[in-house]
Amino acid sequence: MKKQTIIYLSLASLVAVASIAEELPNPFTPHVFIKQIQPSPVSSGDLVGGTLATGEQVSVHPLKAFDIFQYSVKGIILSKDNSIVIVNAGPGKDYFVRKGDPIGKNRAIIKEVLKDRIILIEDKKEVMIKVRNTEETARYGY
Repeated sequence: MKKQTIIYLSLASLVAVASIAEELPNPFTPHVFIKQIQPSPVSSGDLVGGTLATGEQVSVHPLKAFDIFQYSVKGIILSKDNSIVIVNAGPGKDYFVRKGDPIGKNRAIIKEVLKDRIILIEDKKEVMIKVRNTEETARYGY
């Protein structure tokens, strides 16, 4: 009888501890929680407003909105397979493009990525845009 009482009391205490433990914080969880958000490639604030000939309002991505000479190349990351170009399309609007991507309202294609410039093809003409030198742009307040 004494043995059965000890067994029942130990089982009851285990159940009580288990129910209390669910309410207590887990000591192995981190104190800082980081919410992961998937970045959107283009936010609605990036789009440039325009008007069609019919008077209809339309939003256009900044890399497709301007003439190619209005873009500047801020940097180039060279690679044997897939070089990346950092193109500026306005204040605070930098985008990553690669060889073969279209830029500008006339859809100029990036033909070649070199260490100090990119070469584009627009209407069967080659156009070159050099990387902006930070020393040269310092006098413009950039």
